[in-house]
Amino acid sequence: SGYARRVLGICRRIVEMVQARRRTARTEDVKAVIKEMQNNPTAAYLRELSFHVRLTSAALVKCVRRLGVEDQVSRRELPCSRYVPDWCVSL
Repeated sequence: SGYARRVLGICRRIVEMVQARRRTARTEDVKAVIKEMQNNPTAAYLRELSFHVRLTSAALVKCVRRLGVEDQVSRRELPCSRYVPDWCVSL
């Protein structure tokens, strides 16, 4: 699941960091890695979006996942296409 992937990514990053410093991992290392992952450009961009844009984006993602084809979906294939704004199609 997504949570398991995220935890494994955190663990991998911590191991890389402590191996470079040749010491064992500490709580501060875990906190630093989590903070670093939360401050990536994509997360920062999504945090800055308005509530309505985030809500629309979440609804769009839910519709796409419901179809089961996340790679290539045209607007006409979405059951909720009348609610999808035009700017979403151009992304």
